[in-house]
Amino acid sequence: MTTIISILHHSIPNISLDKIAEEADLGWHFRSAKAIKRHSGLDSECLRPSGYKRWITRTVDGVKVTLAPTTTLPLTQRFWKWNEIAPTMKSYVKTKMKTREIIPYIHEYRTLNSGFLLNEFEDSPMILQHHGSTPPAPRLAGSFDVKGLARAARNLPARLRERSLNKIFGAFFVLNKLEKEYLEDLGVNAAVRLRTMGVDFEKMTPASPEEKMNLRKRLGLREDSIVLTSYVGLFRDAFPQMKGAHDITRIQQKLRTVFGGKIQIVVTGVCKRVAVDWNTKGILAYEFLSHGAFLDIVRSSDVYFLPATSSYYFGGLGVAIMEALAAGVPVVSPTLTHLPSSDDAKYTGVKTPWVDNRKDLDVFVQNVIFAIENLQQFKPDLIREIASRYYSWTSFVQDLEDMMARWS
Repeated sequence: MTTIISILHHSIPNISLDKIAEEADLGWHFRSAKAIKRHSGLDSECLRPSGYKRWITRTVDGVKVTLAPTTTLPLTQRFWKWNEIAPTMKSYVKTKMKTREIIPYIHEYRTLNSGFLLNEFEDSPMILQHHGSTPPAPRLAGSFDVKGLARAARNLPARLRERSLNKIFGAFFVLNKLEKEYLEDLGVNAAVRLRTMGVDFEKMTPASPEEKMNLRKRLGLREDSIVLTSYVGLFRDAFPQMKGAHDITRIQQKLRTVFGGKIQIVVTGVCKRVAVDWNTKGILAYEFLSHGAFLDIVRSSDVYFLPATSSYYFGGLGVAIMEALAAGVPVVSPTLTHLPSSDDAKYTGVKTPWVDNRKDLDVFVQNVIFAIENLQQFKPDLIREIASRYYSWTSFVQDLEDMMARWS
């Protein structure tokens, strides 16, 4: 049986002294490995740096999880933002390949630890998962020169690392069309497919009117409120402007001039200082919540919104938006541009321009107003059905198996 080794390039802090992150369902390497094991005829396991100088091995939800010894680099040896290496991950995979059919599934290919693996296994089939990294040059979504960047990556010594991607045999799963075009123009031999991670549709169903009211009571929300939800968190970012955190209070003010006190904005993923400040202004703001608590907020909502700037383009649709769609909640966001079919946007919410200035913000708010005033045209079951085609774990596994069948 073929085994997919799902590999993450960085360590994740333990949940507690003896509880690793995977035991709290954290890490895309782990979630995807679970989906592969559950929905396919393939075996799977996980591998990542431990963050310590020792090996750690656990079995979590039936998936073997191996954490490799890690060395923290001194400041003078750090490469980009990466500060740790785990060279034993390479030897671990190499040893496995001697006795079994192994396919490395590497999460994010523009990183230090991933680079070690790419160079070692370039003659073996691999799956490389894009997680939002950008090609090596300044860019905005609106002015991205695919051919120019590809030429730069071929010709400038500082970007020679991109040329190594041409040697890969297997598949790239990418989050957006521009990354796909970039890789294809670069001349990669591997197939390139638009394919993000999945979310668990079984955990997220549209709330009935009665269930929605009960959720609102439990959350301390007025039953007749117009509830708008957004997750603006970014890893290690206290005030993530990329997702529009800086515009939240202005959005509230503009909406209240139309709908008065019925507007209730709920935002998660901000630092404590911002949460305290926003709560005094009538915005229900949280730091980082448990996944279950966040899903309850989403399912109690009328609209999910994300006033993202164009700097967020390479991040793709957004996981929280996938979850909102799975719950049948209409979405107002520029990231709906990443839906594989542009025709689907009108059924799932409102695709807006990127919110890069005050004029863009005014347009965004008008689109939120439109969504609120036309809630009846958005059908929760249809929203969920469209989203499941692209963002369920079963659709992820189908794409994975399709790619592997082409290699055969």
